[in-house]
This record gives sequence, C-alpha cells and structure tokens, in this order.
Amino acid sequence: VLTKIPVSGDIAGNWVTYDDGDSKITLKPGENSSGFCVDTNVLPGGWVSVETLYDEPQDWSEYQGISFSITADHDEVPYSLVLYDAQGSEGKTGYGVSRITGPGADSDGEEISIPWSSFESLEGAGEFQPDIARGLFFAIETGDGEPVRICISGISLTRA
Repeated sequence: VLTKIPVSGDIAGNWVTYDDGDSKITLKPGENSSGFCVDTNVLPGGWVSVETLYDEPQDWSEYQGISFSITADHDEVPYSLVLYDAQGSEGKTGYGVSRITGPGADSDGEEISIPWSSFESLEGAGEFQPDIARGLFFAIETGDGEPVRICISGISLTRA
C-alpha cells in the first residue's frame, strides 16, 4: 500500500520556467498548490523546464519516493523529473529520471510513482539524499515544434 503525503509549502509553489532560447513555455497555475500546467512549443533538440527550489534543505528521509499525475494533450511526450539535494559546491546537485507519457496521458492522465532509488546523478556519481532535499524540476524535452499542453498535479511524497 502506497501512502501519499501532499507536498506543501515552498516546494509546491513558486514555480519558475526556463527554456533553451528558441522553444517556448507558458506557465498556468494548477488547481492546487501541488501542481501546474504548461503550454509548450519545444523545437527539435530543444527543451523547456519548470523548477521550484527553496532556501533551506528539507528533510524527506521518512519518505521513499515521489508521485504525481501527468496529463498531456498527446501521448509519447518525453519528459524528465529532476530532484535536487544540497550537496555539491553550489549547494545543489541534481538526480534525474526520464519518462515518456503513455497512451492514457491524453485523457485521464497517468499516475506516476518513482522511488528515490530510481533517480540517477546528473553529475555522474552519488545518490539523492532525501534528508537534504532542495527542490525539483520537470523538463519537457525534444519536441517536434507542435504546441503541447502538459499538466502535473497531486505532487506527493510517498511511503511504502
């Protein structure tokens, strides 16, 4: 049985968008503070992202992972989720998981649950340290230049 604890506070809000300079992203607030929607136009080889960080590390060590629901207006949209912890010289080290939206994402949405152990270091070594969590970002990657709407909701920390 998976227990979901909604993410609240700074980690669930204060979303900021980034893009590669050519692709486009527009942030739309979600129905609650634990989510958002974005309208994107990602060019081939391009990317856009939505990030939230907080000033002080948070202790997520009593949880085993993170879950969310993703809805996209078409399937097979590549995306990544990156978690940050407070390691490294800049006090922010990333650990990522790459996914592709499935066939159900364009209607009912997909429920996604990812254990900490699935996140791989973006710097080549180390494991995500949930006791010093700094934030997260979702990246929508290489597109075909067509508009895509993606909604992430119900972001929660999970216990097994």
